[in-house]
Amino acid sequence: MNTNPRRIFSGLALLLIVALCLPSSLRAADKRMITEMDLFKFVWIADAQISPDGSRVVFVRVWVNQKADRYDTALWIVPTNGGPTGEKPRQLTAGPRDGNPRWSPDGKTLAFNRSAEKEGRRLSQSESTRASVDGQRAFRNGRTTQSKADHEGQFR
Repeated sequence: MNTNPRRIFSGLALLLIVALCLPSSLRAADKRMITEMDLFKFVWIADAQISPDGSRVVFVRVWVNQKADRYDTALWIVPTNGGPTGEKPRQLTAGPRDGNPRWSPDGKTLAFNRSAEKEGRRLSQSESTRASVDGQRAFRNGRTTQSKADHEGQFR
């Protein structure tokens, strides 16, 4: 076995150069564990509802509001055609406490709950709200917890 010191040094130098040229994501020293601060950056969806004709999906987007120490929610809508030429999701409501979306049978309006707030504090009651899917109109139904649509597509 030939142990030429020059050959060993050249091999180690080559390994060092290759290791330094690797992207930082591949180097174990740059990896870190998740921290509690990372949780504040999470965004997720909930309560997805497919429209009666199957062309759209409305969902609740949830994110952490670190300043208010709470989860905020808003309704978003996206067409189901997808693909690179498809529309991107768009926000329907401003939140901060909108949820439980339900389609009318004709697919023209949505009913959803909006939690009332006073001075930044959530009240125990929710208001049932209706909104057109085009985002142009919203109607209050009063303080209820759930809305149901009749057979003609109107909410009661």
